[in-house]
Amino acid sequence: IDADPHYLAQARFVAEQSGLDIEFRQLSVYDVAKLEERFDLVIFMGVFYHLRHPLLALDLIHEHVAADLMLFQSLQRGDGRIPDLEEDYPFSEWAMFEDPAYPKLFFVEERYAA
Repeated sequence: IDADPHYLAQARFVAEQSGLDIEFRQLSVYDVAKLEERFDLVIFMGVFYHLRHPLLALDLIHEHVAADLMLFQSLQRGDGRIPDLEEDYPFSEWAMFEDPAYPKLFFVEERYAA
């Protein structure tokens, strides 16, 4: 769900590119009870710091839609430097993750930014 149709369009694009069958709804996080359904996993990405009543939103999600698991991601202010990054790294490469300037969601943002 998202209240903004622009972000729903991005999510639909990602689902289509990934070959996933996902149902999307334009809805406020404060109206999740209207879904009348519980989900195995609730993904709460990049929402918390935008909300006027963030704790209310978490309470509503817990009460109405989250069955067992919730993945919670929130923005943290990072380093001011912008590092030069490769498009991909070997699986064994870990050093770049230790750099405070490394954007931790780089691969997601790089692949799916619309």
